[in-house]
Amino acid sequence: MVLAAVLDPIARAVMSMYWDSQDATGLPLAATMSFETESGRGRFHWEAVQVIGARVPKSAWGVPADYRRAPLPAEIP
Repeated sequence: MVLAAVLDPIARAVMSMYWDSQDATGLPLAATMSFETESGRGRFHWEAVQVIGARVPKSAWGVPADYRRAPLPAEIP
């Protein structure tokens, strides 16, 4: 809901995908998202490569040992 109020094209695309998923039963196994900004346009796609019936281990949600936080100014050209 927070993202719905943001004037961010990627957030709008994510929210659109979220609202579309409300009408479907189960989980989507693939999605493609397109967005457009004043400086250009983009597109990304993801898809499930394996579906298993096991629990996700707690270690999957942890921060990787070699993770290093990048300062935001370094990410902005």
